[in-house]
Amino acid sequence: MNNDLFKWDDNKKVGFYPVKDTWYNDRYFEASVENSKSPIAKELNEFRRTIINKYVKGKVLDFGSGCGALLDYRDNTLGYDICPKSVKMLKAKGLFYDFYLNDLDKEKIEGISFFDVIEHIQYPKAILSCVNGQYIFASLPIFRDKNHALGSKHFKINEHFWYFTDYSFINLMESCGFNLIERSDEEIKIGREDIYTYVFKKALCGSCLWCSPPRLPADKKKYSKDYICLERRNKEIRIKKTDIICQYYVNIDKYWDPDKKAFVSRTGD
Repeated sequence: MNNDLFKWDDNKKVGFYPVKDTWYNDRYFEASVENSKSPIAKELNEFRRTIINKYVKGKVLDFGSGCGALLDYRDNTLGYDICPKSVKMLKAKGLFYDFYLNDLDKEKIEGISFFDVIEHIQYPKAILSCVNGQYIFASLPIFRDKNHALGSKHFKINEHFWYFTDYSFINLMESCGFNLIERSDEEIKIGREDIYTYVFKKALCGSCLWCSPPRLPADKKKYSKDYICLERRNKEIRIKKTDIICQYYVNIDKYWDPDKKAFVSRTGD
């Protein structure tokens, strides 16, 4: 294990490890199946169903659904995963939903769960930028500091890119335009080490009323039409010298291009 590759930012209170070789294959799927049979699995999934239903009565997408355990506990729930065996299982049940290629609003998805997922995503802002007005439900390991992260059972160099403190995770979500609604340590009480659960809701942009972060003055020379709110871009409205711009288009350095089916740098690098 090469701890030298682990970088901790004392100012932002967050750690990063450059994961190279992930193992989201059949073995990962089977591990997910075994986890779903653990002594605390039933209580865990019942809690997750309860906290979702507290805010959402309609359709939910479980992002990174693994073997589909949550889908067995909650009706009206679809799944998305990158593990081939997970995809095959979800499609066989008619529950697969491609997060990147489909319209969340047209599908009337009211919430997205990221249970044990966000720490696995190299570019979480790019994922979160796809979310409009949906609730976000997330559970993940939360650390006090660098030493806590390095000594944790959750320090996994083949899985986890990010090692968040409570401060840095909430800051990430707020920078993407989400307001914190609820924080819970129920998963710790159930028996999971250092796992906290959060509920967020996207804030409305006061100018264009599209769900987006606070807006900043636009610099026409620096930002092209691609940086305008989706609401405006869909109407082919170009920015003016006196216009304003949604903040996350300024902050995100990569975004998902559905045509290329890849994360693309906004700077062209």
